[in-house]
Amino acid sequence: MIHLFILRSGSFIMQTHAQQTVPTCNRPNWNLPGPLAQSPCQVLSNFMNACAQLTGTSFNLTSVYLQPSGQYPRPEANETLALCKCTDVIYNLYSACGACQMELNHWQSHQVWFEGCSKLPPSDPIVFASPNQISLWMNQTYLPTFDIDKALQVQSTGNPLPAQSASNTTGGPTGGPGPSKSSNTSVIIGTILGGVIVILCILFFYYRR
Repeated sequence: MIHLFILRSGSFIMQTHAQQTVPTCNRPNWNLPGPLAQSPCQVLSNFMNACAQLTGTSFNLTSVYLQPSGQYPRPEANETLALCKCTDVIYNLYSACGACQMELNHWQSHQVWFEGCSKLPPSDPIVFASPNQISLWMNQTYLPTFDIDKALQVQSTGNPLPAQSASNTTGGPTGGPGPSKSSNTSVIIGTILGGVIVILCILFFYYRR
């Protein structure tokens, strides 16, 4: 296999594999490898290319240096690949891929990334990776934004973040929060009170007769 390296803008290095360009991580201390010791950019490229094949489109991961804002753009609801991008796994990989190419904080916040995802039409999830292809740090919810130190901690210790819910690893859109316990409790109490009132009314009219 031929490896072609192109040096641009000082530290911008691109590596070409079979006509696919994959940004190279040039900050090893911030590199978060996948199960096969691949960089987050390589894992991201693999997952998104799998998603592209399943949706009948194409994908090419370009360097974060080529993005107008220095950040990978958030998914839009009309994107063919939005179903895959609207997952914590892909959000974390885009963030880690951007981080290992340049200085910190060159990624979108969790809220901004998922803003358009609520507009996606209902659909079955797209399985772009199997569970054994997903490292634990990829499958965490980092709030309010991706945190490189916490991701490195998860990678190092093998322990998930405390009080964090695991994301959907199959590629379906990240859903909104479900009904709260207080809402469920209110519905239950309201139903009980309504039933009691109906019974009291029946007894009242019965004894009046």
